[in-house]
Amino acid sequence: MGHGRAATEGGLLTALATILVWMLSLLPVEVPPAVAGAFSGLVVAIGTLAFSEWRNNQYNTRILGSGGLVLVLPLLLVVGCVTWAGDRYQALAGPEIIALLDATDAEPLDPARCAAHKDAAKALRDEEAGTAKSLNAPFFAGQHIGELAGRHDRMGSYCYEMADRDRARGVLPALRGELRTDWVTAWRDGRALQGGPEGEE
Repeated sequence: MGHGRAATEGGLLTALATILVWMLSLLPVEVPPAVAGAFSGLVVAIGTLAFSEWRNNQYNTRILGSGGLVLVLPLLLVVGCVTWAGDRYQALAGPEIIALLDATDAEPLDPARCAAHKDAAKALRDEEAGTAKSLNAPFFAGQHIGELAGRHDRMGSYCYEMADRDRARGVLPALRGELRTDWVTAWRDGRALQGGPEGEE
């Protein structure tokens, strides 16, 4: 193998290992330096074997060009970070849970509850004002933030629809109770996903 190819492969693997070790620092538990170092070495070793296998199978240099990007970039991009305004979401969740639990089925639906759902969706999609971040990978909150934002968005839209109907001709008390129960569940799920309390205030 030529020195140029060795340098290219080594550079790619070192960069990949550095990024993956940095991602370990995002875990909710502290990773000892020895473990991080061993993980970095494992990434380089496996990568070296992969490159060697490609050469043994006589793949040409295009594999390390456009084809290589197809294999390497997903590791760098798919497992990325998701950022959102977590503090803003948590500040919304607590008061909303209290307000929903305090409301009785006899009370009409309050459009303020609808606005809170919409504000929650905006907070979860706000990367610029992001105060929270997580990996976009299985078992991490980042993979579900977009889904949670969509859930609040849909609930907000339906809430406005039902609030208008309630104001115009009324809604069955049992339906009001079911809607508020669903909304409380959504807020609790969202707060728990981001590491907040799951129970009542």
